[in-house]
Order: sequence, then C-alpha cells, then structure tokens
Amino acid sequence: MKYITFASIMAMLSIFTHAFAEDYYVCNGKRIPYDTIKLNVALCHKIVFGSGDRFFIRPSRDKTSTANFGYIFDYDTYNESWIVAEFDSSKKIISVQATISGEVYSCHAETIEQ
Repeated sequence: MKYITFASIMAMLSIFTHAFAEDYYVCNGKRIPYDTIKLNVALCHKIVFGSGDRFFIRPSRDKTSTANFGYIFDYDTYNESWIVAEFDSSKKIISVQATISGEVYSCHAETIEQ
C-alpha cells in the first residue's frame, strides 16, 4: 500500500497554487507584467538571433541583446515609459531597466500570490 507523505502533498499543491501567482518586474514601485517583457524579448530574439547574420548563427549564451519598448502604466496614461530588457540567446532575461519621466531605474522580479 502506498502512503502519501507530507512532501508529496505539498508537491501536488504547489502545482495548483502557482496558477494563482502573478509575476511582475517592479521599477521604482511600478509594476510591469512579466508576460509583457517576455513577449517583447521573444519578438526581439527572433529578429536578432533568427536574422541569418553569421555573427548570431548558433550563438553562445554569452551573446546578449536588448528589447526596447514603450510601456504605459495604468495610472499614468499621458507619459510613456521606456523599458530595456537585456537577454541572452536562450531568451533568459538578464536585467530590466525602465526610463520613467526621464529617470532610469533598475527593475527586479517579484511574484504576487493571489
């Protein structure tokens, strides 16, 4: 007979509880959804690393590029901020910076449980 251990119960619950978490990058207290950054990184990755340029054919992970895009925060619809996400050839995000009202801020990842 199989016994259910506490660890196996927690492992099963962690599968479902992750569905209630939202990932963000926080820049000077302002949140940018991770999916927005991930989408822009994927688009830029396709342009840069899929361009057929010999420099980027089968690049190593130390080759990096940036995704630059405008983003409007929910409560500040008049001022567009600029986001710069640095990523490697495997689409791993290395760093994120935001230019908000002319000032540059470093961003950090944050997960919010709901």
